[in-house]
Amino acid sequence: MRKTAVLMSGGVDSSVAALLLRDRGYEVLGLTIEIDQSNCPVERAQSMARILGLEHHALALSDFFQEAVIEPFLEAYRAGRTPNPCFRCNPRLKFGKCFEIAREMGAEWIATGHYARILPTDRGMRIAKGLDSSKDQSYFLAGVPAAMLENILFPNGELTKEQVREIAREHNLPVADSEESQEICFTPGGDVHAFLEGRLEGRAGNIVDCSGTVLGCHRGIVHYTVGQRKGLGLAGGPYYVRALDAEKNQVLVGRHEELLARRVYAIEANFYAPVTEGTCGQAKIRSRHTAAPCTVIRATKETFAVEFTEPQWGVAPGQALVLYDGDIILAGGIIDRWDLA
Repeated sequence: MRKTAVLMSGGVDSSVAALLLRDRGYEVLGLTIEIDQSNCPVERAQSMARILGLEHHALALSDFFQEAVIEPFLEAYRAGRTPNPCFRCNPRLKFGKCFEIAREMGAEWIATGHYARILPTDRGMRIAKGLDSSKDQSYFLAGVPAAMLENILFPNGELTKEQVREIAREHNLPVADSEESQEICFTPGGDVHAFLEGRLEGRAGNIVDCSGTVLGCHRGIVHYTVGQRKGLGLAGGPYYVRALDAEKNQVLVGRHEELLARRVYAIEANFYAPVTEGTCGQAKIRSRHTAAPCTVIRATKETFAVEFTEPQWGVAPGQALVLYDGDIILAGGIIDRWDLA
């Protein structure tokens, strides 16, 4: 029997993923990452595993999670960036450390409840968007190495969220109508700034416009993000946060049109296909951004840059830049900078 490990949070998505694989004839092993006792899904996941008749193990990975996810997250904020922790967590923890543990337990595959697909192409397996465009999570997976895709399963990728809930109802799963989980699992109630309080020191400084004119004061750059309009306390607006300068401890603001970017540059690139200057596709600059037409203007072993056909608004360094060819991901990386050139 084919053995697969399913990362279970105790929610409807991962529970249905485990159920689907079980009913397809896989020997399913439930694994739950234990990272924070105050926000720990182990009991919920154990309960769902019992209902589904699955073996279950809790993985005590708080130290690894702190080193691999939390510290880079905090360091990015210190540097004036807006990080996407899922982009790092997926390759390092879920499909990295957890897959190593699953292999030691005899599993050939590791699965999650992500709304994404793994599709075969003439160049190997590729990550593709989930069929439910409103729930597609492929953006968060663009850092997972291509070499791992042969051993990853996304059972929910061909389903809509409502279909997943209906499957849960048909099997009388108590999580069928559970609330949506938050994107950043380790922030209380999804409040990033509440998480940062006490972990990062915020020093007051100047809010300046693009000419360097001081318009006001801020209470620490960690409390601001690109595109933010509310809470600036500036007269003569509207102004939006355009950039954060950690070295000068400044919040740079501008008018709406001053946040338009045509070229976006990414580092820590992860490639799934050959990407060269002139490659055309569509790129996303954040999870809820609609992928926009673009052309690759630079590509090295560890970086790539795109030029959008139409300027895109509110590019935040630290977020992921994900390049698609239709539904299929070509590359992903961390946004380093942008310009309107």
